[in-house]
Amino acid sequence: MKLLTHYKVFIVFLFFACIGCKSINVPIPEENHQIGSFVKKQELSIIDIPVTVDLDLLFKTLNNVVPKKFIGSESLCEGVSFSYVLERNPIAYKTKDKSLSIIFNGKYKLNLNYCPKCTYLFDKKGNCVTPRIAFSCGENEPMRNVSFSFYTKLNINKNLSLSANTKLTRLDLLDPCKVSAFNFDISSRVKKEFELSLKGFADEINKKVSSFDLKGKISSVWNDFSKPIKIKELGFFYLQPFQFSASEFSYSKNSAKINLSFVSKPSLFTNDTVKVLKKPLPRLSSYLKKDGFNIKLDIKASYDSLSSIINSKISGKKIKIKGKLFRFESCSVSSTINNKILFKIKFTGRKHGFIYLIGTPVFDKEQHVISFKDVSFNLKTKNHLLKSSSWILSPTICKYIESASVIDLKKEFSKIKSILEKELNNKKINGFQLKSSISSLSLIEFLAMKKSLFIRLNLTGKLAVFY
Repeated sequence: MKLLTHYKVFIVFLFFACIGCKSINVPIPEENHQIGSFVKKQELSIIDIPVTVDLDLLFKTLNNVVPKKFIGSESLCEGVSFSYVLERNPIAYKTKDKSLSIIFNGKYKLNLNYCPKCTYLFDKKGNCVTPRIAFSCGENEPMRNVSFSFYTKLNINKNLSLSANTKLTRLDLLDPCKVSAFNFDISSRVKKEFELSLKGFADEINKKVSSFDLKGKISSVWNDFSKPIKIKELGFFYLQPFQFSASEFSYSKNSAKINLSFVSKPSLFTNDTVKVLKKPLPRLSSYLKKDGFNIKLDIKASYDSLSSIINSKISGKKIKIKGKLFRFESCSVSSTINNKILFKIKFTGRKHGFIYLIGTPVFDKEQHVISFKDVSFNLKTKNHLLKSSSWILSPTICKYIESASVIDLKKEFSKIKSILEKELNNKKINGFQLKSSISSLSLIEFLAMKKSLFIRLNLTGKLAVFY
């Protein structure tokens, strides 16, 4: 009988011991089904990019493709007929503000013949009644010198083609051709013939400039800017352009400059699986002048990143609550209703299992600090623990999570700024070289969305493109 009594006592002790050590299975809280309803519409970002074209390279190409020699003639039955050869030296240029001048010297030679009288009796074209008198300038002697200058204007058209309007502005026969025997100066007629040849030269320059596939280049860059750009350690940068414009060309020393203004909605995601609408290349719109860029950059970071930060601070930490051991094992973060953050805490100790806390995300714009205030037990967790393990309902746990979830972004922002500058500096995209500098970076909005943390930054700085 006494043995039976001890056995009953042992069974009762084992029963309560099992109750004391069993896991806590708290009901899962309600998920967040509101997708970004609190997110303000992203403001348009205007990025003004100065593009510089090396004129030395451009004119090196022109020198190789436009004619170096011009041949022509003018035949008359009666009077002076001539044929000429005009050779040009390498093309040079001069720049001034909005104007580009093409300058080069050349040499020419003339072969002439003179007929004092023609008859049209036997031939409609006429026949000289006496043998023609032949003479020349620049033949079997040094060729005569001539100097030219052209004015050209470069334009980007609405359909994104490049065009040039090139006109002859000066033609000087430095060594005129005079026939002393007849007291005859043929310079005016030669100049007219040269002007016709040089009009063809100007047309050739216009043709070569317009043959440059600017639209194809811009289209390639547009498509590349529409794709995610890998930014080391940060994720993927989406420029998301949907409109752009261009200023007029200006010139300085050996450079042609033009400003491209992009209207975009840039974002930064932690992965490249985000579906972003790609807008086809639009026609050129009216130029929107703005110095540098002022970007509202949207960042969507997975909750895993926040979970990792908190876990680095709490994992393995032990606290005593009313003499009972509570050990933090891990924390996973997600969102819940009303823009709240849900902390799922895995714990061991006197008990083991999961509990859920909620907190409100707040940020300090001046100090660049993100924190979670008013961390408390989720209602379902609270109701469940009141029935079994009310000792866990301790404000100590809430304060521990509050403290562990404070994120000082000063260093992170400095790191982001440095990484963006480095990644966007000297980066080459389809032959275009980028150079950038970021002057400021600040946090302007922070929200808990269904699948990610939403962070909106404001970046100001300068971005330049060289080709």
